[in-house]
Amino acid sequence: FKKSDCLDLPPITFTTLMADMTPEQKSAYDSMRKELVIDVRGTQITAAHAATKIQKLLQISLGLVYDEFGEGLALDASDRLGVLDELVDDSSNNVIVFVPYTKALDMVAAHLRKQGNIVEVVDGRTSDTERKRIFGEFQNAAERRVLVAHPATTAHGLTLTRADLTVWYGPITDLEIFEQANNRMDRPGQKNAMTVACIASNPLELELYSALKNKQMMQSTILSMFKSELGLPNA
Repeated sequence: FKKSDCLDLPPITFTTLMADMTPEQKSAYDSMRKELVIDVRGTQITAAHAATKIQKLLQISLGLVYDEFGEGLALDASDRLGVLDELVDDSSNNVIVFVPYTKALDMVAAHLRKQGNIVEVVDGRTSDTERKRIFGEFQNAAERRVLVAHPATTAHGLTLTRADLTVWYGPITDLEIFEQANNRMDRPGQKNAMTVACIASNPLELELYSALKNKQMMQSTILSMFKSELGLPNA
């Protein structure tokens, strides 16, 4: 049975908001795309290979890219952060913000705190005890809160109905996690109409969001998107 057939829950709306890449992001994005074209010429590209390579372009879009040593190199992502600020400011209830990379997650959390928000962070570094406290206060504390989380850490069974807005700061490549993470606020006890807002800066991100929303098979979709992005034959 579908959840919608069994439960009478408020409606959920998906929306996509565009954020310009800054000159610094555009320069890094174009350079990375050229580097990837050179890197994959003459090499058989599998779906797993494409998914690994495409992460670099997605990281640049968020404003923080990992170098070869695993260190995060920050880029100016002021417009994307500005779009996030508008979404959070316009919400009167709690907000969930999903960020798929640890360094970018820390950057987003720090930025939102500077804007005066009460922010909690949950990712793979968060202990079970701390998660229980954070989720409990998110649901029950009087103050309005923003939860900045890695989507994989909230994938199953968690109720966060104090939120009616879920923001994807950037797309992921796992359909199951995308769907389960969106369900955290869409559970019994929810009384408000809900919004899932996806922030994008380029056609690659838009295509990935579209594939996720339309429940497409991600492996073949990612392979096709990667080749298209780099201008490679999609055979």
